Amino acid sequence: MTMEVNIVLIRDGAPLCPEGPFLSGNIPLGKDGKKIISEKVSNSVYPAVSRVYTDPCARCRETASLIYRIPALVVPIVHYDYSGLENMAYREAVGSDVFRTWARSVTACAIGNGEPPYLVQQRNILIFRGIVERLAEKYIPSAALVTHKTVILTVINRYLTPGFFYFYEDIPHGGGYLISFDIETETLKIKKNIN
Repeated sequence: MTMEVNIVLIRDGAPLCPEGPFLSGNIPLGKDGKKIISEKVSNSVYPAVSRVYTDPCARCRETASLIYRIPALVVPIVHYDYSGLENMAYREAVGSDVFRTWARSVTACAIGNGEPPYLVQQRNILIFRGIVERLAEKYIPSAALVTHKTVILTVINRYLTPGFFYFYEDIPHGGGYLISFDIETETLKIKKNIN
């Protein structure tokens, strides 16, 4: 079993409509989003990989197919369920009863009927760990995972090598990181910022 794999973590491309905090992942890529991804592909921004994984949402699948011309394997990434707030602009959402109830809660609870954020994060960590294990078992040295910004940040903050300090930063649409993941120590290193 190989002890280290390289994984490109890529954020989905820009959506058709202006992005808000409660935007559904199923809103398709916009014209600008497609243009930016195509330019990055032309400029060889994305490292070549042996396998591609994608989040099930439409925008992630579209992004994966524009970047990599090989079929992507869909993995069951879990998303926050924004229930009654989905696709609302922030100003509109703050005035709703659903938002007020969520904002007043003492613990980090879910909005509406969704799972609490920490459960969503734990499930996505397990999915990432499963991807890494499959790659190592099959001696596949590199892969890409196209997903949302929150999933990328969750993975990085969970596995970043101790001693490496990660600044929270906004990952641009179509941007991300090339990381190496050590199976034995369960740590990752950021090798390259992809923008």
